Amino acid sequence: MLALALLVVYLCLIMGRSVLRGLVAAGLAALLLCGSALAAVPIRWGKPFAVAAPVFSLACPSRGLCLAGTTAGLLVSTDPPGGASAWLQGPSAPADGIFGATVNAVACPSASFCVAAGPDSILSSSDPAGGVTAWSINRLSLPAGHYLTSVACQSRRLCVAVARSVRLPGCCRAPTGGLVYVSSDPSGGPGAWRAEPLHDMPASVSCLASYCLLSTLDGDVLISADPGRGVRSWRRVHVIGRPGYSFTLGALACATPRACVMPLPGPYGVAFSRDPAAGWHALFPAIVRANGGWLSGSCATAGLCVFSTLFGLRRAGGAAYGELFTTDDLGRVWQRHTVAGLGLSLVVSCASPAFCVAAGGGYHGNAPPVPFGQVVVGTA
Repeated sequence: MLALALLVVYLCLIMGRSVLRGLVAAGLAALLLCGSALAAVPIRWGKPFAVAAPVFSLACPSRGLCLAGTTAGLLVSTDPPGGASAWLQGPSAPADGIFGATVNAVACPSASFCVAAGPDSILSSSDPAGGVTAWSINRLSLPAGHYLTSVACQSRRLCVAVARSVRLPGCCRAPTGGLVYVSSDPSGGPGAWRAEPLHDMPASVSCLASYCLLSTLDGDVLISADPGRGVRSWRRVHVIGRPGYSFTLGALACATPRACVMPLPGPYGVAFSRDPAAGWHALFPAIVRANGGWLSGSCATAGLCVFSTLFGLRRAGGAAYGELFTTDDLGRVWQRHTVAGLGLSLVVSCASPAFCVAAGGGYHGNAPPVPFGQVVVGTA
């Protein structure tokens, strides 16, 4: 390993300029061969434990607070590694006719304020661990067939939620007709959330202090430095795919406003940007492809980003497992981790470079199948 590292350094010294010129010409300047190609990701994942229901969303603003969105409402923990008994039942989202009471998204800009999204409702609290009565629940008016799929907050004074339709066109045209909801008072009731139509169909939304990013189902990323100004404030940047045709962009995470990573489906590698409003570069690391696509991602710092897959895998003997991918150099080199038992979705949230939580769900193999959730904690 040391000999290989010395060889890499030697090649970088004698060929660095020509290599870099070639990468720039190919539009891959972000792929620096002379970078930390041999760096190791220190996070170590523990043994998973069961929780009450399958988990589909997760937010851990600190080591002492995690919220999991499940098929039966929110689970709240002030001791995330503490086992099933440490994850307590929180509020439930009002059920709809398609998704039930599933909490599709959770966002916590701080440990003292969290927002969650049910299929057609917003749950918010200034005391997230204060019990069910500490939460306010407000139902929004959505068009028929639409549901809230993601929520993010810059602060307790600016949150963004997006909705998409269950009705999608056939192959291969890009779906259109999403919605974006913005609020400067997330707990202020349904009237505090202003809805505006989007041309694109959104996949997810994430917010940093300086801007919010919205990934779509047609290969575009939308960025706004001031979502409160309305839909015209969102600038569209095409990342990949044939314009006007379907190309699902899933998990997107930013370590800083100048360092964003987005794994792409299939053989397309990883999109990376130091200026999401200006454009994205393609990286092609040696990474195992995600099964079914990328569901969620979290960057604690540039030194640790973790992404999770949409579906688990199954070994020859029938045991299911989920997959997590970590990178400590913003997408150039990845490590793959498996988590036993997670046969459905897997979501992840990192409170710091030394503390991450992943969670998901599966079905026991009896008849009829019984759903269950699992949580696994990673530490450094």
